[in-house]
Amino acid sequence: MIDRIARNQLITAIELYMNETLTAFQFDSEMTNINTKDATVNWAIHDLWYIYDDVTDHYIIADAELWNNLNRMVLYLKSDCEISKELRKKKKFSSLEQALYPFKSITELRAAMELFPEFKKSAFNTALDDESRKCLFSPLNITSTIISLIILVIVASYILYSKYSS
Repeated sequence: MIDRIARNQLITAIELYMNETLTAFQFDSEMTNINTKDATVNWAIHDLWYIYDDVTDHYIIADAELWNNLNRMVLYLKSDCEISKELRKKKKFSSLEQALYPFKSITELRAAMELFPEFKKSAFNTALDDESRKCLFSPLNITSTIISLIILVIVASYILYSKYSS
């Protein structure tokens, strides 16, 4: 069963995340709000869960391979392709399967591209492939930094007090 509304919601969320309009937490929230019986959408949401950190808020962190996978996933969701049970269960992929993922064949990928000639793969920005982007504005990181500074001040005060009080 194809749920075009849910597919379009997920496409929008992916594109906004890729364009750095959504942070990881916002992206997660957008996906959580999609309720559907479309197996392809549910598979994609599950598959996308692995591409971001759900503990630390951050903008997208992606290498070229992940970027290409996201572009193909958007095209896949735009098409009326439906994910097969075999692909949903598969854990290891050959190099060719990885290059086509989530499409089953070059023929299926080509058919989707012909259906959506206006679809253009978005260009990869190498700056996105930087793990340090994870630490930009995490409330957890800010809180732990403040706590660390307080502990440091207390320890330094204790050392100075011990040194100069005797």
